Amino acid sequence: MTNVNDKAYAVTDYLRMIVNSWTWARLNHDERNGFLSAIDWAQEQGVLTGTYKHRWMICEAIYMATLNGAGYKPTGWRK
Repeated sequence: MTNVNDKAYAVTDYLRMIVNSWTWARLNHDERNGFLSAIDWAQEQGVLTGTYKHRWMICEAIYMATLNGAGYKPTGWRK
């Protein structure tokens, strides 16, 4: 992880972390692209602002919305 004092790296660090997650591995191509498009949109609109932690939490909210839209369940999802 990059220095958490440098907020410019929050999105990059989040994406680096999420692509190694088991949930990411179970998303299909369209769902992954939808998430990445939402992150791009948030950056373009200036929504991803604030501290490193704040930016990380915004990315987490977008990812959780993606997972919920894909029918995510904590156990037994897309085995």
